[in-house]
Amino acid sequence: MLFTLFLKPSSTSFFLYLIPHCILLFLIFVFVLVRPVQAEVWLNENVYFENQYDLQLSTTNLRLLPEFSLVHSIPISSLASKMTLGSKFDLQTTNTHSQAIINELHLTTTISPILAFTLGRQKIAYAQQDLFSTSLNKNDLRPAPLDELTFSQGLLTTLRLGVIEQSVLLNQKDENNESTPSFHYQLKVGIPGYKVGPLKLLLSRESNTSHKITNRVMLGSAVQFPLGYITGDWQWAFQYATELNNTLDNQQAWQTSLSWLGLIPNHKVGLLFSHTDSYWNYSDDFNPYTNRTELRYQWRIQQRLTLELAASKVDFNATAENNEDEIALNVSFEY
Repeated sequence: MLFTLFLKPSSTSFFLYLIPHCILLFLIFVFVLVRPVQAEVWLNENVYFENQYDLQLSTTNLRLLPEFSLVHSIPISSLASKMTLGSKFDLQTTNTHSQAIINELHLTTTISPILAFTLGRQKIAYAQQDLFSTSLNKNDLRPAPLDELTFSQGLLTTLRLGVIEQSVLLNQKDENNESTPSFHYQLKVGIPGYKVGPLKLLLSRESNTSHKITNRVMLGSAVQFPLGYITGDWQWAFQYATELNNTLDNQQAWQTSLSWLGLIPNHKVGLLFSHTDSYWNYSDDFNPYTNRTELRYQWRIQQRLTLELAASKVDFNATAENNEDEIALNVSFEY
């Protein structure tokens, strides 16, 4: 099970939350340490059950996001198929509505080690590979939803040939009832975990807010090298995206981060900068027409317990007079 506490109070009230939540963190720490790791519960040799919870608290709302998954593997000769059933609920106390959605219900078939198909409702993420894991495009896997919970529904085809991976997503719909079909092709070159890359190129075709078909391209990668005389590694990551066929004004967005990984073992700190143009409505992590600066610190206390503290400044309409400062505490643990 995984729980996430998410606090986003104002700077004046932030410290009022520290005392009770420090006590809660201590109890979590003790409780997590004394329990063995158990990623899933196997019902038989082909069926297992996963249980995960996200609990997010802020000064304005409460989110409870339980997620249950049932995975059934069906070996068929040389084929290996599995069906994953899942649900995710969003319960809020002060927002105008409560939300409950099924975010996964799909059939995955692996034809060979290089070719796989996933049909149905699934979670797709084109996130930047860094401490922040944010995206200028789809990011159904983000732990703290910007607005609504999101999902994708359609056919995902993945082809892997050595260091080259290609995937095509034919997305029939998403969480928006007015959504139209979209197409996403991703080319990934490189091996995750290496010092350079992988390099990712994403081509998308879908409707914008005016129901006009737009073509977009997004390019992203990361570089990581030792710091030399200082402990740890430094990492630079980036994403750049633009529309291709907007005759009036191609909308653009970008994000980049610089992180210090392992300043102390299991500690990371990073700085993120991002910008979105006024009609960039394609991101699950960034609002249109904003500039964002965020400083984030992460401490992986142990395998099942991670603490993150983030301070961010968001300038709306690209003006300093209209901005929002946020302080967020995020604690993730499983048992």
